[in-house]
Amino acid sequence: MNLRAMRAITTKDIIVVIRSRGVFLPLILVPTILMIAVPLILSATVGFVDGNISDFDPMLEGMPPGVRDNWDGFTEEQIVMSLVLIYIMAPLYLVVPLM
Repeated sequence: MNLRAMRAITTKDIIVVIRSRGVFLPLILVPTILMIAVPLILSATVGFVDGNISDFDPMLEGMPPGVRDNWDGFTEEQIVMSLVLIYIMAPLYLVVPLM
């Protein structure tokens, strides 16, 4: 392989990405929103939601007993936070590098 040609193409592509707003802004904004803003907003607003987690009951019943045992002693707010941050947001962190 010609490393010099590969480096020239890579450098050219990086310069094009940095100069193009249509590519550069989503490259920065989407991961920032998904990885920082959404978890912060969810964490800040979970306390304002009514204490009824009956909507989560079907999902909780489908969890293995070992996972449900981890929530012994948790308040409803803490259960909702762990569900959202661990089981909903964590898979998004795996998807972001694919964007």
